[in-house]
Amino acid sequence: MSSYKEKITKLDDENRIKEAEVVEGGYLDLGFSLYRVRLQVIDKGLLGNCILKSTVEYALKEDADPHASQLVSIQPLQDIARLVESHLLQQPVD
Repeated sequence: MSSYKEKITKLDDENRIKEAEVVEGGYLDLGFSLYRVRLQVIDKGLLGNCILKSTVEYALKEDADPHASQLVSIQPLQDIARLVESHLLQQPVD
């Protein structure tokens, strides 16, 4: 996939939600008319444990390849979350 630009469309610190939409390149070049990612951190209240809820919302243009939707996955988000978790667990806690 080519590079892309995204715009943060929602940032809610109180509810720990971030939404971003691709506005140029990437999925838009592949025939998507909308590609939005929503991340929410849900605190489980046990020693800082939390759940990262991720959602991908998308729409395809009428003339898009019908198989393009197979490219939509939360796997890259899961991979990044695991890397961040691993890094944070190695850091000393103040």
